[in-house]
Amino acid sequence: MKQNKTFLLCITALFTALLCICSQISITIGPVPINLAVFAVFLSGALLPPVYAFSGGLAYLLLGGIGLPVFAGMNGGISALIGPTGGYLVAYPLMAWAFSMVRKEATMISYIIGVLISLLICYGLGTVYFSQLSGMSITESLAVCVIPFILPDLGKAFFAIWFADVLRRRTKIF
Repeated sequence: MKQNKTFLLCITALFTALLCICSQISITIGPVPINLAVFAVFLSGALLPPVYAFSGGLAYLLLGGIGLPVFAGMNGGISALIGPTGGYLVAYPLMAWAFSMVRKEATMISYIIGVLISLLICYGLGTVYFSQLSGMSITESLAVCVIPFILPDLGKAFFAIWFADVLRRRTKIF
């Protein structure tokens, strides 16, 4: 099915809404909560063209930035973006874009490379920012903000890839 701009904008808005919802499904385990936002980011990257995947993540940041409670824990506003998790949040559009760019080949190797690049973007931006803000060393920040998330994030990424494949086969719209 040919995807026109109106269709892509509507689907992008749906993925932005999904990201807002998935962010609320969270468990606080420290300064950074575990939530399903990464699943929504990977799903948008798996199904949308790069510019639309990026735009959906950017729209999420703009909604939260103007104060809508779309971030984990029903948080919103500039304070959430410049708070301890701000670097991770800012990484979401970049993650979706990078994953969408790499996964174009649609091979297992391209998916694995896309997941790794996207998580490196998230962990890199988020950890450096968290470290600067908290005064913790990079090593301490990695121990608190990355190590507990690696396996859950890999699980969310590969579930998103599987689910995107199911959606492609069953709906024929992606």
